Amino acid sequence: MPTINNVFSSDGLLAGAIKGFVPREAQTEMAKAVKRAIDTTGSL
Repeated sequence: MPTINNVFSSDGLLAGAIKGFVPREAQTEMAKAVKRAIDTTGSL
């Protein structure tokens, strides 16, 4: 399974799939928060 950084980095999966994709720190932080919530059955 890819990591969040593998997905949201400037040479990651989204950059390869979406022309003009520009990574933003806020995207990565939100993805990490969602993962934490899912992993702990918590909420955002």
